[in-house]
Amino acid sequence: MEKLPELGKISPEFFNEVIYPRLGADNNSIIVKPQHGVDFGVIELGDKVVVTSTDPFFIAPALGWGKASWFAVHIIASDVAVSGIAPKYLAIDLNLPPEMSEDTLKTIWTTVDEECKKLGISVVTGHTARYAGCNYPMVGGATMFGIDLKEKLIIPKANIGDKIIITKGPAVETTGLMAMQFPEFLEKAYGKEFVKKAQEVFYQMSVVKDALITTSVGGVTAMHDATECGVFGGLYEIAQVSNVGMEIILKNIIIQDVIKKTCECFDINPYKAISEGTLIATVEPEKAEAVIKALKKENIPASIIGEVLPKDKGIVIIDGDKKYQLEHPRIDPFWIRFEEYLKKQSSENFKKENEAKTKKLNEIDLYFITDNKLTKKTVFDDVKSAIKAGVKIIQYREKEKSTRELIEEAAEIKELCKNKAIFLINDRIDVALAVKADGVHLGQDDIPYEIARSLLGEKIIGLTVHNVEEAIQAKKLGVDYISLSPIFETKTKLDAGPSLGIKLIKDIKKSVNIPVVAIGGINLENIDDVIKAGITSIAAISAIATKEDVEGECRKFINKLKNNLEKT
Repeated sequence: MEKLPELGKISPEFFNEVIYPRLGADNNSIIVKPQHGVDFGVIELGDKVVVTSTDPFFIAPALGWGKASWFAVHIIASDVAVSGIAPKYLAIDLNLPPEMSEDTLKTIWTTVDEECKKLGISVVTGHTARYAGCNYPMVGGATMFGIDLKEKLIIPKANIGDKIIITKGPAVETTGLMAMQFPEFLEKAYGKEFVKKAQEVFYQMSVVKDALITTSVGGVTAMHDATECGVFGGLYEIAQVSNVGMEIILKNIIIQDVIKKTCECFDINPYKAISEGTLIATVEPEKAEAVIKALKKENIPASIIGEVLPKDKGIVIIDGDKKYQLEHPRIDPFWIRFEEYLKKQSSENFKKENEAKTKKLNEIDLYFITDNKLTKKTVFDDVKSAIKAGVKIIQYREKEKSTRELIEEAAEIKELCKNKAIFLINDRIDVALAVKADGVHLGQDDIPYEIARSLLGEKIIGLTVHNVEEAIQAKKLGVDYISLSPIFETKTKLDAGPSLGIKLIKDIKKSVNIPVVAIGGINLENIDDVIKAGITSIAAISAIATKEDVEGECRKFINKLKNNLEKT
Protein backbone atom coordinates (compact mmCIF):
# COMPACT_ATOMS: atom_id res chain seq x y z
CA MET A 1 0.00 0.00 0.00
CA GLU A 2 1.16 3.54 -0.80
CA LYS A 3 2.29 5.36 2.35
CA LEU A 4 0.61 8.45 3.71
CA PRO A 5 2.63 11.68 3.46
CA GLU A 6 4.26 12.98 6.62
CA LEU A 7 1.98 16.03 6.40
CA GLY A 8 -0.52 17.39 3.91
CA LYS A 9 -2.78 15.92 1.26
CA ILE A 10 -2.62 12.25 0.32
CA SER A 11 -0.98 11.27 -2.96
CA PRO A 12 -3.00 10.38 -6.11
CA GLU A 13 -1.77 6.79 -5.75
CA PHE A 14 -3.10 6.45 -2.18
CA PHE A 15 -6.37 8.07 -3.23
CA ASN A 16 -6.78 5.69 -6.18
CA GLU A 17 -5.89 2.62 -4.13
CA VAL A 18 -7.74 3.28 -0.88
CA ILE A 19 -10.35 6.02 -1.26
CA TYR A 20 -11.74 5.87 -4.80
CA PRO A 21 -12.79 2.19 -4.81
CA ARG A 22 -14.85 2.70 -1.63
CA LEU A 23 -17.42 5.44 -2.24
CA GLY A 24 -20.52 3.89 -0.74
CA ALA A 25 -23.65 3.10 -2.75
CA ASP A 26 -23.74 3.70 -6.50
CA ASN A 27 -25.98 6.56 -7.58
CA ASN A 28 -26.51 7.58 -11.21
CA SER A 29 -27.40 11.14 -10.23
CA ILE A 30 -23.78 11.75 -9.19
CA ILE A 31 -22.17 12.95 -12.40
CA VAL A 32 -18.86 14.11 -10.88
CA LYS A 33 -17.55 11.73 -8.23
CA PRO A 34 -14.64 12.28 -5.85
CA GLN A 35 -11.45 12.27 -7.85
CA HIS A 36 -7.94 13.63 -7.55
CA GLY A 37 -7.59 16.92 -9.38
CA VAL A 38 -11.25 17.93 -9.18
CA ASP A 39 -12.22 20.36 -6.43
CA PHE A 40 -15.93 19.49 -6.31
CA GLY A 41 -18.60 16.83 -6.75
CA VAL A 42 -21.82 17.22 -8.76
CA ILE A 43 -25.35 15.84 -8.33
CA GLU A 44 -27.72 16.07 -11.30
CA LEU A 45 -31.30 17.16 -10.57
CA GLY A 46 -33.17 17.34 -13.89
CA ASP A 47 -31.97 20.41 -15.81
CA LYS A 48 -30.11 21.65 -12.73
CA VAL A 49 -27.07 20.51 -10.82
CA VAL A 50 -25.89 20.75 -7.23
CA VAL A 51 -22.15 21.40 -6.96
CA THR A 52 -20.60 20.61 -3.60
CA SER A 53 -17.15 20.73 -1.99
CA THR A 54 -15.84 19.93 1.48
CA ASP A 55 -12.74 21.18 3.26
CA PRO A 56 -11.35 21.58 6.77
CA PHE A 57 -12.46 24.77 8.49
CA PHE A 58 -9.01 26.31 8.77
CA ILE A 59 -8.52 28.88 11.57
CA ALA A 60 -4.89 29.93 12.11
CA PRO A 61 -4.73 32.19 15.22
CA ALA A 62 -1.62 34.01 13.94
CA LEU A 63 -3.71 35.47 11.13
CA GLY A 64 -6.03 37.19 13.59
CA TRP A 65 -9.56 35.86 14.03
CA GLY A 66 -11.06 38.10 11.35
CA LYS A 67 -8.55 37.23 8.62
CA ALA A 68 -8.54 33.55 9.56
CA SER A 69 -12.33 33.41 9.23
CA TRP A 70 -12.28 35.26 5.90
CA PHE A 71 -9.81 32.72 4.59
CA ALA A 72 -11.77 29.73 5.90
CA VAL A 73 -14.86 30.83 3.95
CA HIS A 74 -12.95 31.59 0.74
CA ILE A 75 -11.09 28.25 0.73
CA ILE A 76 -14.37 26.36 0.45
CA ALA A 77 -16.17 28.89 -1.75
CA SER A 78 -13.28 28.80 -4.23
CA ASP A 79 -13.61 25.05 -4.70
CA VAL A 80 -17.24 25.44 -5.80
CA ALA A 81 -16.57 28.52 -7.96
CA VAL A 82 -14.14 26.59 -10.18
CA SER A 83 -17.13 24.55 -11.38
CA GLY A 84 -18.41 27.66 -13.14
CA ILE A 85 -21.32 27.84 -10.70
CA ALA A 86 -21.40 30.37 -7.89
CA PRO A 87 -21.41 29.08 -4.28
CA LYS A 88 -24.78 29.60 -2.58
CA TYR A 89 -25.15 27.48 0.56
CA LEU A 90 -22.88 26.52 3.49
CA ALA A 91 -23.07 23.66 6.00
CA ILE A 92 -20.48 23.92 8.75
CA ASP A 93 -19.18 21.82 11.64
CA LEU A 94 -17.17 23.67 14.28
CA ASN A 95 -15.17 21.37 16.59
CA LEU A 96 -13.69 24.00 18.86
CA PRO A 97 -10.52 23.78 20.97
CA PRO A 98 -11.43 23.92 24.70
CA GLU A 99 -9.45 27.16 25.12
CA MET A 100 -11.50 29.09 22.56
CA SER A 101 -13.37 31.92 24.31
CA GLU A 102 -16.87 33.22 23.71
CA ASP A 103 -15.49 36.48 22.30
CA THR A 104 -13.22 34.62 19.87
CA LEU A 105 -16.07 32.48 18.58
CA LYS A 106 -18.25 35.57 18.20
CA THR A 107 -15.54 37.31 16.14
CA ILE A 108 -15.06 34.23 13.95
CA TRP A 109 -18.75 33.75 13.33
CA THR A 110 -19.42 37.44 12.71
CA THR A 111 -16.76 37.41 10.00
CA VAL A 112 -18.17 34.22 8.49
CA ASP A 113 -21.61 35.85 8.39
CA GLU A 114 -20.31 39.07 6.81
CA GLU A 115 -18.24 37.29 4.16
CA CYS A 116 -21.07 34.91 3.27
CA LYS A 117 -23.36 37.89 2.76
CA LYS A 118 -20.82 39.53 0.40
CA LEU A 119 -20.58 36.31 -1.65
CA GLY A 120 -24.33 35.64 -1.61
CA ILE A 121 -23.95 32.48 0.50
CA SER A 122 -26.54 31.29 3.05
CA VAL A 123 -25.76 29.03 6.02
CA VAL A 124 -28.24 26.13 6.01
CA THR A 125 -27.08 23.83 8.82
CA GLY A 126 -24.22 23.14 11.18
CA HIS A 127 -22.88 21.90 14.48
CA THR A 128 -20.86 23.80 17.09
CA ALA A 129 -19.20 22.34 20.20
CA ARG A 130 -16.02 22.27 22.24
CA TYR A 131 -14.13 18.99 22.33
CA ALA A 132 -10.96 17.77 24.01
CA GLY A 133 -8.26 16.92 21.50
CA CYS A 134 -9.36 19.58 19.01
CA ASN A 135 -6.77 22.17 18.12
CA TYR A 136 -5.90 24.97 15.72
CA PRO A 137 -5.79 25.38 12.79
CA MET A 138 -8.25 22.61 11.83
CA VAL A 139 -11.28 23.43 13.99
CA GLY A 140 -13.87 21.46 12.06
CA GLY A 141 -15.04 21.13 8.50
CA ALA A 142 -17.51 22.70 6.09
CA THR A 143 -19.35 21.90 2.89
CA MET A 144 -20.26 24.51 0.30
CA PHE A 145 -23.04 24.09 -2.30
CA GLY A 146 -23.90 25.81 -5.56
CA ILE A 147 -27.10 25.22 -7.56
CA ASP A 148 -27.69 26.32 -11.16
CA LEU A 149 -28.52 25.15 -14.65
CA LYS A 150 -26.56 22.14 -15.84
CA GLU A 151 -25.48 24.02 -18.97
CA LYS A 152 -23.39 26.39 -16.82
CA LEU A 153 -21.41 23.55 -15.23
CA ILE A 154 -17.76 23.14 -16.21
CA ILE A 155 -16.68 19.55 -15.65
CA PRO A 156 -12.87 19.54 -15.93
CA LYS A 157 -11.97 18.18 -19.38
CA ALA A 158 -9.11 20.02 -21.01
CA ASN A 159 -8.92 19.50 -24.77
CA ILE A 160 -5.85 19.23 -27.00
CA GLY A 161 -4.97 22.71 -28.26
CA ASP A 162 -6.49 24.55 -25.27
CA LYS A 163 -4.43 27.37 -23.82
CA ILE A 164 -3.46 27.16 -20.15
CA ILE A 165 -4.00 30.28 -18.06
CA ILE A 166 -2.83 31.07 -14.56
CA THR A 167 -3.85 33.95 -12.27
CA LYS A 168 -1.67 35.73 -9.70
CA GLY A 169 1.21 33.26 -10.04
CA PRO A 170 2.43 30.55 -7.66
CA ALA A 171 2.74 30.37 -3.86
CA VAL A 172 0.05 32.97 -3.10
CA GLU A 173 -1.21 31.12 -0.04
CA THR A 174 2.30 30.16 1.01
CA THR A 175 3.32 33.83 1.05
CA GLY A 176 0.15 35.05 2.76
CA LEU A 177 0.37 32.49 5.55
CA MET A 178 4.14 32.57 6.10
CA ALA A 179 4.14 36.38 6.20
CA MET A 180 1.34 36.45 8.77
CA GLN A 181 2.74 33.64 10.93
CA PHE A 182 6.47 34.40 10.75
CA PRO A 183 6.91 38.14 10.06
CA GLU A 184 10.06 38.37 12.18
CA PHE A 185 12.01 36.17 9.77
CA LEU A 186 10.97 38.25 6.74
CA GLU A 187 11.71 41.49 8.58
CA LYS A 188 15.21 40.29 9.39
CA ALA A 189 15.80 39.45 5.71
CA TYR A 190 14.09 42.37 3.95
CA GLY A 191 12.81 44.95 6.46
CA LYS A 192 9.44 46.08 7.84
CA GLU A 193 8.05 47.54 4.61
CA PHE A 194 8.54 44.22 2.86
CA VAL A 195 6.61 42.42 5.62
CA LYS A 196 3.63 44.73 5.04
CA LYS A 197 3.66 43.96 1.30
CA ALA A 198 3.94 40.22 1.93
CA GLN A 199 1.06 40.29 4.41
CA GLU A 200 -1.10 42.14 1.89
CA VAL A 201 -0.88 39.05 -0.35
CA PHE A 202 -3.23 37.40 2.16
CA TYR A 203 -6.35 38.87 0.55
CA GLN A 204 -5.36 37.39 -2.82
CA MET A 205 -6.05 33.92 -1.38
CA SER A 206 -9.37 33.34 -3.13
CA VAL A 207 -10.30 32.35 -6.68
CA VAL A 208 -14.01 33.03 -6.39
CA LYS A 209 -13.72 36.25 -8.37
CA ASP A 210 -11.09 34.82 -10.76
CA ALA A 211 -13.28 31.80 -11.60
CA LEU A 212 -16.51 33.73 -12.10
CA ILE A 213 -14.80 36.30 -14.38
CA THR A 214 -13.13 33.53 -16.40
CA THR A 215 -16.43 31.66 -16.73
CA SER A 216 -18.25 34.79 -17.90
CA VAL A 217 -15.99 35.06 -20.97
CA GLY A 218 -16.78 31.50 -22.09
CA GLY A 219 -14.71 28.80 -23.72
CA VAL A 220 -13.48 27.40 -20.38
CA THR A 221 -12.89 23.64 -20.39
CA ALA A 222 -11.36 23.16 -16.91
CA MET A 223 -10.56 25.18 -13.79
CA HIS A 224 -8.60 24.21 -10.71
CA ASP A 225 -7.57 26.01 -7.54
CA ALA A 226 -3.84 25.42 -7.04
CA THR A 227 -3.96 24.43 -3.39
CA GLU A 228 -1.90 21.49 -2.07
CA CYS A 229 1.33 21.02 -4.05
CA GLY A 230 0.74 24.35 -5.78
CA VAL A 231 0.88 25.15 -9.47
CA PHE A 232 2.81 22.01 -10.44
CA GLY A 233 0.39 19.83 -8.49
CA GLY A 234 -2.61 21.62 -10.02
CA LEU A 235 -1.31 21.29 -13.59
CA TYR A 236 -0.59 17.60 -13.08
CA GLU A 237 -4.07 16.98 -11.66
CA ILE A 238 -5.87 18.75 -14.54
CA ALA A 239 -3.80 16.72 -17.02
CA GLN A 240 -4.59 13.48 -15.21
CA VAL A 241 -8.33 14.03 -14.94
CA SER A 242 -8.52 15.24 -18.54
CA ASN A 243 -6.29 12.41 -19.85
CA VAL A 244 -4.02 14.86 -21.70
CA GLY A 245 -0.45 16.12 -21.77
CA MET A 246 0.81 19.69 -21.47
CA GLU A 247 3.62 21.98 -22.51
CA ILE A 248 4.40 24.61 -19.87
CA ILE A 249 6.81 27.51 -20.43
CA LEU A 250 8.13 28.24 -16.95
CA LYS A 251 9.13 31.86 -17.65
CA ASN A 252 5.52 32.63 -18.66
CA ILE A 253 4.29 31.79 -15.15
CA ILE A 254 4.03 35.21 -13.56
CA ILE A 255 5.59 35.35 -10.11
CA GLN A 256 5.12 38.41 -7.95
CA ASP A 257 8.39 39.79 -6.62
CA VAL A 258 7.14 39.76 -3.03
CA ILE A 259 6.22 36.08 -3.42
CA LYS A 260 9.54 35.17 -5.00
CA LYS A 261 11.49 36.79 -2.15
CA THR A 262 9.27 35.24 0.53
CA CYS A 263 9.84 31.77 -0.91
CA GLU A 264 13.58 32.43 -1.07
CA CYS A 265 13.60 33.50 2.57
CA PHE A 266 11.94 30.26 3.71
CA ASP A 267 13.66 28.07 1.09
CA ILE A 268 10.39 26.97 -0.55
CA ASN A 269 9.97 25.97 -4.18
CA PRO A 270 7.15 28.37 -5.21
CA TYR A 271 5.82 26.12 -7.99
CA LYS A 272 5.26 23.18 -5.62
CA ALA A 273 3.88 25.13 -2.66
CA ILE A 274 0.26 25.54 -1.63
CA SER A 275 -1.39 28.41 -3.47
CA GLU A 276 -5.04 29.00 -2.64
CA GLY A 277 -5.84 32.06 -4.75
CA THR A 278 -4.09 30.83 -7.91
CA LEU A 279 -6.55 29.77 -10.60
CA ILE A 280 -5.40 27.36 -13.30
CA ALA A 281 -7.76 27.28 -16.28
CA THR A 282 -7.73 25.63 -19.69
CA VAL A 283 -9.49 27.71 -22.31
CA GLU A 284 -10.33 27.33 -25.98
CA PRO A 285 -7.56 29.09 -27.97
CA GLU A 286 -9.82 31.77 -29.46
CA LYS A 287 -11.04 32.81 -25.99
CA ALA A 288 -7.67 32.90 -24.18
CA GLU A 289 -6.75 36.53 -24.83
CA ALA A 290 -10.28 37.67 -23.94
CA VAL A 291 -10.02 35.88 -20.58
CA ILE A 292 -6.66 37.55 -19.86
CA LYS A 293 -8.14 40.94 -20.78
CA ALA A 294 -11.21 40.43 -18.54
CA LEU A 295 -9.07 39.39 -15.58
CA LYS A 296 -6.66 42.30 -15.96
CA LYS A 297 -9.59 44.70 -16.19
CA GLU A 298 -10.44 43.60 -12.62
CA ASN A 299 -6.77 44.02 -11.56
CA ILE A 300 -6.15 40.27 -11.44
CA PRO A 301 -2.73 39.51 -12.97
CA ALA A 302 -2.86 36.57 -15.39
CA SER A 303 -0.84 34.98 -18.18
CA ILE A 304 -0.97 32.20 -20.78
CA ILE A 305 1.63 29.68 -19.65
CA GLY A 306 1.28 26.87 -22.17
CA GLU A 307 -0.87 24.55 -24.21
CA VAL A 308 -2.68 21.22 -23.82
CA LEU A 309 -1.01 18.37 -25.75
CA PRO A 310 -1.87 14.72 -26.45
CA LYS A 311 -1.35 12.46 -23.43
CA ASP A 312 1.61 10.61 -24.95
CA LYS A 313 3.64 13.84 -24.89
CA GLY A 314 3.48 13.92 -21.10
CA ILE A 315 3.64 17.16 -19.12
CA VAL A 316 6.68 19.00 -20.41
CA ILE A 317 8.22 21.89 -18.47
CA ILE A 318 10.39 24.19 -20.59
CA ASP A 319 12.83 26.04 -18.35
CA GLY A 320 15.09 28.07 -20.64
CA ASP A 321 17.21 25.57 -22.59
CA LYS A 322 16.08 22.69 -20.39
CA LYS A 323 13.09 20.40 -20.81
CA TYR A 324 11.82 17.89 -18.29
CA GLN A 325 8.75 15.81 -17.57
CA LEU A 326 6.64 17.00 -14.64
CA GLU A 327 5.83 14.51 -11.90
CA HIS A 328 3.33 15.21 -9.14
CA PRO A 329 5.23 16.88 -6.25
CA ARG A 330 3.46 14.52 -3.81
CA ILE A 331 4.73 16.43 -0.75
CA ASP A 332 3.95 20.12 -0.41
CA PRO A 333 7.07 21.92 0.91
CA PHE A 334 4.88 24.52 2.64
CA TRP A 335 3.83 22.16 5.44
CA ILE A 336 7.41 21.04 6.08
CA ARG A 337 8.66 24.62 6.33
CA PHE A 338 5.62 25.76 8.32
CA GLU A 339 6.30 23.11 10.99
CA GLU A 340 10.03 23.87 10.92
CA TYR A 341 9.52 27.59 11.44
CA LEU A 342 6.89 27.05 14.11
CA LYS A 343 9.59 25.26 16.10
CA LYS A 344 12.09 28.00 15.36
CA GLN A 345 9.58 30.65 16.34
CA SER A 346 8.65 28.79 19.49
CA SER A 347 12.31 28.49 20.38
CA GLU A 348 12.91 32.20 19.68
CA ASN A 349 9.80 33.23 21.62
CA PHE A 350 10.77 30.99 24.52
CA LYS A 351 14.24 32.53 24.54
CA LYS A 352 12.80 36.07 24.54
CA GLU A 353 10.22 35.25 27.20
CA ASN A 354 12.84 33.57 29.34
CA GLU A 355 15.18 36.54 29.00
CA ALA A 356 12.35 38.91 29.92
CA LYS A 357 11.41 36.73 32.89
CA THR A 358 15.02 36.59 34.11
CA LYS A 359 15.39 40.35 33.68
CA LYS A 360 12.24 40.94 35.74
CA LEU A 361 13.45 38.59 38.49
CA ASN A 362 16.91 40.20 38.52
CA GLU A 363 15.30 43.59 39.10
CA ILE A 364 13.64 42.42 42.34
CA ASP A 365 15.10 43.92 45.48
CA LEU A 366 12.69 43.07 48.33
CA TYR A 367 10.78 39.77 48.04
CA PHE A 368 7.68 39.91 50.25
CA ILE A 369 6.24 36.73 51.80
CA THR A 370 2.91 36.76 53.63
CA ASP A 371 2.45 35.28 57.10
CA ASN A 372 -1.01 35.03 58.67
CA LYS A 373 0.40 34.30 62.14
CA LEU A 374 2.87 37.18 62.33
CA THR A 375 0.84 39.99 60.78
CA LYS A 376 -0.51 42.73 63.02
CA LYS A 377 -3.44 43.29 60.64
CA THR A 378 -4.34 41.00 57.74
CA VAL A 379 -2.26 39.54 54.92
CA PHE A 380 -4.33 41.69 52.53
CA ASP A 381 -3.32 44.84 54.43
CA ASP A 382 0.30 43.71 54.38
CA VAL A 383 0.23 43.06 50.63
CA LYS A 384 -1.32 46.47 49.94
CA SER A 385 1.34 48.14 52.09
CA ALA A 386 4.20 46.21 50.48
CA ILE A 387 3.05 47.07 46.95
CA LYS A 388 2.60 50.71 47.93
CA ALA A 389 6.20 50.70 49.17
CA GLY A 390 7.43 49.48 45.80
CA VAL A 391 7.71 45.70 46.32
CA LYS A 392 7.80 43.91 42.95
CA ILE A 393 7.09 40.33 44.03
CA ILE A 394 4.64 38.81 46.52
CA GLN A 395 4.59 35.19 47.69
CA TYR A 396 1.46 33.88 49.36
CA ARG A 397 2.45 31.33 52.01
CA GLU A 398 -0.14 29.57 54.15
CA LYS A 399 0.16 26.06 55.57
CA GLU A 400 -2.91 25.49 57.74
CA LYS A 401 -6.01 26.59 55.82
CA SER A 402 -8.29 24.46 53.66
CA THR A 403 -7.83 24.39 49.90
CA ARG A 404 -11.02 26.40 49.42
CA GLU A 405 -9.78 29.07 51.85
CA LEU A 406 -6.37 29.14 50.16
CA ILE A 407 -7.95 29.70 46.75
CA GLU A 408 -10.23 32.45 48.07
CA GLU A 409 -7.36 34.31 49.78
CA ALA A 410 -4.98 33.79 46.86
CA ALA A 411 -7.56 35.10 44.37
CA GLU A 412 -7.97 38.27 46.43
CA ILE A 413 -4.19 38.81 46.71
CA LYS A 414 -3.79 38.19 42.99
CA GLU A 415 -6.18 41.08 42.31
CA LEU A 416 -4.12 43.32 44.59
CA CYS A 417 -0.97 42.38 42.65
CA LYS A 418 -2.52 42.82 39.20
CA ASN A 419 -0.19 44.87 36.95
CA LYS A 420 1.84 45.85 40.02
CA ALA A 421 3.78 42.86 41.31
CA ILE A 422 4.64 39.25 40.43
CA PHE A 423 2.36 36.93 42.40
CA LEU A 424 3.59 33.48 43.46
CA ILE A 425 2.08 30.72 45.57
CA ASN A 426 4.18 28.77 48.05
CA ASP A 427 4.15 24.99 47.38
CA ARG A 428 0.57 24.62 46.13
CA ILE A 429 0.48 24.19 42.34
CA ASP A 430 -3.25 23.45 42.45
CA VAL A 431 -3.93 26.82 44.04
CA ALA A 432 -1.59 28.60 41.61
CA LEU A 433 -3.45 27.07 38.66
CA ALA A 434 -6.85 27.79 40.18
CA VAL A 435 -6.18 31.52 40.57
CA LYS A 436 -3.85 31.83 37.54
CA ALA A 437 -0.94 33.04 39.63
CA ASP A 438 2.35 33.98 37.96
CA GLY A 439 4.01 30.88 39.37
CA VAL A 440 5.04 28.95 42.47
CA HIS A 441 7.87 28.61 44.94
CA LEU A 442 8.86 25.07 45.85
CA GLY A 443 10.95 23.45 48.54
CA GLN A 444 13.30 20.48 48.11
CA ASP A 445 10.65 18.08 49.46
CA ASP A 446 7.75 19.45 47.41
CA ILE A 447 6.48 18.20 44.05
CA PRO A 448 9.43 17.48 41.71
CA TYR A 449 10.38 20.34 39.40
CA GLU A 450 9.81 18.31 36.20
CA ILE A 451 6.20 17.61 37.16
CA ALA A 452 5.65 21.20 38.24
CA ARG A 453 6.97 22.49 34.91
CA SER A 454 4.75 20.12 32.94
CA LEU A 455 1.71 21.45 34.83
CA LEU A 456 2.64 25.14 34.89
CA GLY A 457 4.13 25.58 31.42
CA GLU A 458 6.29 28.71 31.30
CA LYS A 459 5.08 30.20 34.58
CA ILE A 460 7.73 31.18 37.13
CA ILE A 461 9.07 28.40 39.33
CA GLY A 462 11.42 29.18 42.21
CA LEU A 463 13.19 26.57 44.34
CA THR A 464 14.74 26.69 47.81
CA VAL A 465 18.33 25.40 47.98
CA HIS A 466 20.69 24.84 50.88
CA ASN A 467 24.06 24.20 49.23
CA VAL A 468 26.07 24.60 46.02
CA GLU A 469 25.12 21.15 44.71
CA GLU A 470 21.39 21.87 44.98
CA ALA A 471 21.91 25.29 43.34
CA ILE A 472 23.75 23.74 40.36
CA GLN A 473 21.08 21.06 39.99
CA ALA A 474 18.34 23.74 40.08
CA LYS A 475 20.10 25.62 37.28
CA LYS A 476 20.33 22.42 35.18
CA LEU A 477 16.63 21.73 35.69
CA GLY A 478 15.70 25.18 34.38
CA VAL A 479 14.43 26.75 37.61
CA ASP A 480 13.76 30.48 37.14
CA TYR A 481 15.30 31.57 40.44
CA ILE A 482 16.56 30.03 43.66
CA SER A 483 16.16 31.11 47.24
CA LEU A 484 19.07 30.40 49.57
CA SER A 485 17.74 29.53 53.01
CA PRO A 486 18.35 30.14 55.86
CA ILE A 487 21.20 32.64 55.78
CA PHE A 488 20.90 33.32 59.50
CA GLU A 489 19.04 31.51 62.24
CA THR A 490 15.28 31.94 61.89
CA LYS A 491 12.20 31.01 63.89
CA THR A 492 9.74 31.83 61.10
CA LYS A 493 10.24 28.47 59.35
CA LEU A 494 10.71 25.64 61.86
CA ASP A 495 12.02 23.17 59.25
CA ALA A 496 14.48 25.63 57.70
CA GLY A 497 17.54 23.77 59.03
CA PRO A 498 20.81 25.25 60.32
CA SER A 499 21.92 28.67 59.14
CA LEU A 500 24.12 28.65 56.05
CA GLY A 501 26.12 31.82 56.57
CA ILE A 502 27.54 34.49 54.28
CA LYS A 503 30.30 32.39 52.69
CA LEU A 504 27.82 30.05 51.00
CA ILE A 505 26.21 33.05 49.26
CA LYS A 506 29.53 33.82 47.57
CA ASP A 507 30.09 30.18 46.60
CA ILE A 508 26.63 29.86 45.05
CA LYS A 509 26.87 33.19 43.21
CA LYS A 510 30.09 31.89 41.61
CA SER A 511 28.45 28.58 40.67
CA VAL A 512 25.19 29.67 39.01
CA ASN A 513 24.05 32.66 36.96
CA ILE A 514 20.34 32.66 37.76
CA PRO A 515 18.59 35.08 40.13
CA VAL A 516 19.27 34.30 43.82
CA VAL A 517 17.08 35.44 46.71
CA ALA A 518 18.55 35.29 50.23
CA ILE A 519 16.12 34.48 53.06
CA GLY A 520 16.18 33.56 56.73
CA GLY A 521 16.87 35.78 59.70
CA ILE A 522 17.73 38.82 57.57
CA ASN A 523 17.04 42.19 59.18
CA LEU A 524 18.13 45.80 58.86
CA GLU A 525 21.16 45.14 61.09
CA ASN A 526 22.71 42.30 59.08
CA ILE A 527 21.48 43.11 55.54
CA ASP A 528 24.72 44.95 54.69
CA ASP A 529 26.75 41.75 55.07
CA VAL A 530 24.32 39.90 52.80
CA ILE A 531 24.57 42.55 50.10
CA LYS A 532 28.39 42.61 50.29
CA ALA A 533 28.34 38.86 49.59
CA GLY A 534 26.75 39.60 46.21
CA ILE A 535 23.02 39.37 46.90
CA THR A 536 20.68 41.90 45.26
CA SER A 537 17.38 40.32 46.34
CA ILE A 538 16.36 39.43 49.86
CA ALA A 539 13.24 38.17 51.61
CA ALA A 540 12.46 39.19 55.18
CA ILE A 541 9.38 37.85 56.93
CA SER A 542 9.42 38.45 60.69
CA ALA A 543 11.49 41.64 60.29
CA ILE A 544 8.58 43.16 58.35
CA ALA A 545 5.36 41.26 59.15
CA THR A 546 5.65 41.85 62.91
CA LYS A 547 5.77 45.63 62.45
CA GLU A 548 2.80 47.97 62.67
CA ASP A 549 4.01 50.00 59.68
CA VAL A 550 4.63 47.36 57.03
CA GLU A 551 4.87 49.95 54.26
CA GLY A 552 7.50 51.95 56.15
CA GLU A 553 9.51 48.84 57.00
CA CYS A 554 9.46 47.69 53.37
CA ARG A 555 10.74 51.09 52.27
CA LYS A 556 13.64 50.82 54.74
CA PHE A 557 14.70 47.46 53.28
CA ILE A 558 14.31 48.68 49.70
CA ASN A 559 16.32 51.82 50.40
CA LYS A 560 19.03 49.78 52.13
CA LEU A 561 19.28 47.49 49.12
CA LYS A 562 19.38 50.36 46.64
CA ASN A 563 21.88 52.43 48.62
CA ASN A 564 24.27 49.52 49.17
CA LEU A 565 24.03 48.47 45.53
CA GLU A 566 24.86 51.99 44.39
CA LYS A 567 27.98 51.91 46.56
CA THR A 568 29.06 48.56 45.12
